[in-house]
Amino acid sequence: MPKSKSLQTPQLDEQIGFKLRLAQLAVFGDIIEALKALDLRPVDLSALLLIEAHPGVRQHVIGDKLKIARPNIVALVDSLSKRGLVERVVDAKDRRANQLQLTPAGVDILISAKAGQETHKSRLHLALKGVDIDNFLLGLTQLSRLGD
Repeated sequence: MPKSKSLQTPQLDEQIGFKLRLAQLAVFGDIIEALKALDLRPVDLSALLLIEAHPGVRQHVIGDKLKIARPNIVALVDSLSKRGLVERVVDAKDRRANQLQLTPAGVDILISAKAGQETHKSRLHLALKGVDIDNFLLGLTQLSRLGD
């Protein structure tokens, strides 16, 4: 019986979606490993980076940016809040809404996470040696807008 790596399947090997899925598994596996010691998931890092870049952002805006359903973004922010990384602050203009801010612990963990992310990024660039990274990212961005 042939091993999975020896199977030749042109119908799959030529499919962009199939290749993207394999790449996603590899890339996510690497970043998950890089963040493991901090007990962060890639989505946690993404949310923390957005809050850092936009202090006071509302959680639904983060959900929209990361394509996370509203109930799931609430759970994500709850999790980050319980860990003491993020705090909700009542919006002075609309008391029904909460703004998100990093706590000092959130800032500290983000510093460590960024270091892990840089190491991860270096591994990705090494794996993509010879590939024009700017064009690669442009292509991924264009694909991400396929359904818009």
